[in-house]
Amino acid sequence: MFHWLRPNFYFSFLIKLMKKNKNFSYPQTLAEIASLAKSSASHQASLLYKSALIVFNLYKSMKKSEYILKSFINALGVFVYTSAVSLLLFNGQIIFGKESSFLMPLFLLLLFIISASITGLLVLGKPIHLYLSNLKKEAFLFLFSTLAWLVFFIVIIVAVLLLL
Repeated sequence: MFHWLRPNFYFSFLIKLMKKNKNFSYPQTLAEIASLAKSSASHQASLLYKSALIVFNLYKSMKKSEYILKSFINALGVFVYTSAVSLLLFNGQIIFGKESSFLMPLFLLLLFIISASITGLLVLGKPIHLYLSNLKKEAFLFLFSTLAWLVFFIVIIVAVLLLL
C-alpha cells in the first residue's frame, strides 16, 4: 500500500530519474519540491518528492549534529593538550631542576611551535578540509562550533578560578 515509503523504492526511483534526465538535481527547497510535485504526472511522484524533502532535512540535521559532536571532540583535544602543556610548564622546575643553559628557552620555543601546530590542526584542520571539498557552510559551522566549545571551556575555567 505505502510502497513509496520504503527506502529501496525511493532510491531506485531516484536512480531511474537520474538515468532519464542527465541534468537531474536533488530538490533542496520547498519551492522546488512544490513545483516538482505539481508538474509530476502521478500522485506517487508527488508524494515521493515530498518525502524526499523530509529525508533531506533529516539528513542535513543529522550532519549538523555530527559536526557539532566532532567539533566538541576537537575542542576537548585542544583542552587536554593545553592542560598537559600547562602542567608541564607549571612543574617545570620540579621536573627539570633549575636550568641555567640556553637549552630551556630553546625547548620552550620548540614546544610553543609544536603546540601551535597541534592546536591549529585540531581547530582548523577539518574546517579547511570541508571548505576545500566545497562544503563551505559545513566548514564554517565546524569552525565556529569548535570555537564556541573552546569559549565554553574558558568559561568553566574562569568559574572554577572564581570559586577557589
